[in-house]
Amino acid sequence: MYPRPLVLLTFLLASGCGGEPLDIAQRADRLVNGTTHNGHPAVGALMANGGLCTATLVGTKTVLTAAHCVEVGGQHRFFLENKFWSVTSVARHPSYDPQRAENDVAVVKLESRPPATPASIATVPPVKGQELTILGFGATTHSGAGSGTKRIGTNRVASLTSTRILISGSSGSDANLCFGDSGGPSFATIDGNEVQVGVHSTISGTCGQQGHDMRVDVFADWIRNAAGGDVAEDGKPSPLDDQKAPTVKITSPARGAQLRGAVEVTAEVSDDNAVAEVALVVEGKILSTLSAPPFRFSVALDPGKHGLTVVGRDLAGNQGEAKTEIEVLPPLRFGEVCSRSDECSTGLCGAAGGDPFCTQSCTPQAGCPDDALCLPAGGGSYACGEPGSVVDGGGGCVVAPGAPGPRGASLLLLLALGVLIAARPRRGG
Repeated sequence: MYPRPLVLLTFLLASGCGGEPLDIAQRADRLVNGTTHNGHPAVGALMANGGLCTATLVGTKTVLTAAHCVEVGGQHRFFLENKFWSVTSVARHPSYDPQRAENDVAVVKLESRPPATPASIATVPPVKGQELTILGFGATTHSGAGSGTKRIGTNRVASLTSTRILISGSSGSDANLCFGDSGGPSFATIDGNEVQVGVHSTISGTCGQQGHDMRVDVFADWIRNAAGGDVAEDGKPSPLDDQKAPTVKITSPARGAQLRGAVEVTAEVSDDNAVAEVALVVEGKILSTLSAPPFRFSVALDPGKHGLTVVGRDLAGNQGEAKTEIEVLPPLRFGEVCSRSDECSTGLCGAAGGDPFCTQSCTPQAGCPDDALCLPAGGGSYACGEPGSVVDGGGGCVVAPGAPGPRGASLLLLLALGVLIAARPRRGG
């Protein structure tokens, strides 16, 4: 016989209270060795298609429960802080097996955020013998009596399987599970933090003999993904439970910089939780976005002054920003000294033995402007040398049109469009 899920149908609560289990429950004062409890405000009751379960708020709008407590497409309500909260979606673990109650976990998403502080899920397991704090809205006896009130009790981890925590007995002061506790939490203290280590799933025998939890650490990745990241973990708040904006600093270019060609913008962006996206905004328009460091942008801007804004956004939607102003200079003309190809109006920067200069492609037949030589540039291509008259201020030679000059008879094309080279000292201004 397979262990039995702990769902309690409302027909077990039939009385003069119109099927409202939370009112009926006030008449009971004990679970299976549990006591009524007003603490742990993140633990609430889940109503689903006439059934009662227990569930825990583990994110700003994320609730963790058992898979057998929910029905995709069904009607669900979460009762917390003396109020019912509307449910927008439910997700069962994709490998949930209702016959064996395997992978018996589910995530419920709420329409709005309750005021309670979410409980943290565990990403590491408890150990055998570790004390557990058990909570649930379940019955006090196997007959189903006394359900609907939140109760608390303690027990210990009897043993662990690959997916389950076994909880034995309810004698003495030890509490255990019964119908209606399904989906509720077992908490343990790990590294100084009270974290949810188990999700109540099934019992063996009658209530109080043996309970089984799903191990939260085993399903932590799935829970996080199903919740869209809205999960508190290991004592840390949900990334969406965040009021602090990211810190943004533009490290280059400097304010007031005069630049030519592609503008390289780098920024340092940090957040107390996680950076979701960084955007470069120019004149109110988003030109580029990045989701992971390094946060480095390269954009082409028209000549003139521009205001640059780098905006960082975290998972909660908080935004921080930094601004700077630059001036983009007109592109260099043919023959002017350059350091990058994108600085040139021709899109090509090369050298024939001296400083690099803006050049352009040519053919021996078509020639070059300004009486420049058309020189071999490797690979069967040709590019223009410097303008035909370059006079050394100290009385040096003049490069005659149509004749090889002192810079050599071939041109080294240093750059393809937009690629950097090591800067050299420039002649003149």
